[in-house]
Amino acid sequence: FLMAEMYGDKEQWKDAVAALQNAFKKGGLKNPGFAYMRLGEAKYHIGAYKESIAAFQAATKYEKTAKTGEQWATYVAERAKVAEIGAAAGKQ
Repeated sequence: FLMAEMYGDKEQWKDAVAALQNAFKKGGLKNPGFAYMRLGEAKYHIGAYKESIAAFQAATKYEKTAKTGEQWATYVAERAKVAEIGAAAGKQ
């Protein structure tokens, strides 16, 4: 998880995703809610909106990240709609 934090701080989002996925595979995370929050953030920044929303929704299952996870899931869903509308308008 520390590697993911480092990559996220440097805005190396794809590396952060890989490090977080590795951390989840290893298991034993002390704060899985925060790890899901960081994964949602990284997925958002690489444009993987559906995966970002799923990560933020997973974070809502943990008391310390429930409220923030829900807020971020809503925000990303709205941004995804805007991006979708913009992409559709650009095709016309």
